Amino acid sequence: MAKDIISVMEIQPRTECPQQEAISYTHSFKNCIQQIAAAHTIQRKSFDDYLNESLPAPRQPSRWVAHSIAKKNNNLHIWSRGWAWIKSKRKGDLSYQKYKAKKDQMESEAEDIYRQDCARYNRELTVYEENRSRLTMAFRNNDKDLIEAYFVYVLTSDHFSIDYFNEYSIAVHSLQYDQDERVLMVEYRIPAKGEILPLDYFFFDEKCQVIQDKQLAPSIAADFCNDIARRVLLRAAANLFMSDELSMIDTIELHGYLDDSSTEGRIITVISLVIPRTEIIGKSPDFISTKYDFIERFREEHSPGLYLVESYQLRELLIKPRSPKRSFKPTNKTNARTTNASRRK
Repeated sequence: MAKDIISVMEIQPRTECPQQEAISYTHSFKNCIQQIAAAHTIQRKSFDDYLNESLPAPRQPSRWVAHSIAKKNNNLHIWSRGWAWIKSKRKGDLSYQKYKAKKDQMESEAEDIYRQDCARYNRELTVYEENRSRLTMAFRNNDKDLIEAYFVYVLTSDHFSIDYFNEYSIAVHSLQYDQDERVLMVEYRIPAKGEILPLDYFFFDEKCQVIQDKQLAPSIAADFCNDIARRVLLRAAANLFMSDELSMIDTIELHGYLDDSSTEGRIITVISLVIPRTEIIGKSPDFISTKYDFIERFREEHSPGLYLVESYQLRELLIKPRSPKRSFKPTNKTNARTTNASRRK
């Protein structure tokens, strides 16, 4: 087999027509790549969504739960009524009358428990609504910590794939909001070389009876990987602008970094760009050129050799923040799905 068609994937056919199945895989893979930065695949978030996840509403009272607790407290079971009736008939004792008395007591206790649960719920609901109103007001008044926590939530709540077969692992190393200049500076993970599948198409290997892939030529693979990284960053920027319901951000300073295992845990910033709001809102991100627009309009800085050499061999771009950066540390308040944060060495 030629060097440029060495397969990295082997898929067992699932249908009686593996040739057509291979074609289907090819279409799905290419469509997945096109959809990375497609606007309609981005589920925009709101601050209400953030509050719903980070500030859970109190549990509503339930008569069924109260009834179950009272039933357990009085040692009553599903068979208690039938067993009491049988004993009363066979032995002529007062088992059934005792059961009825215990059941009446249980019903009374269940009602007391339910009333107490309602009182608790009303107290907790009052506190919950006060906290929700307080946080909403703070967000509208540009509380810096809250704004940053919200936008981290927006990024880490996203779901997409860069190869059709796996979900991309999102990570935010740091995020900082400059209220005066209305700039959001984000360090966002881009895929490592080993995460990207530089495939041309799938085909059915009749000799091995498996579906395999044909790799892109080495000269094309690096451009393909760079295109994927740019699409990932473009999606992140579009997601932030689309979820910015109060138009707090005019510009995003976006820095793509690698945290490949070959760097021994040290992150390496390899792409840096500036994306104005006017270049995203009202336009379809999937029609933005990941080559011309990134270089000419977003002033992209790009580490030479990205996806051609190993991560530890890359030159890291120097970031000049507007103010001292602080790494984002996930808390319960942010409810971030994943951050995979690493310290710089």
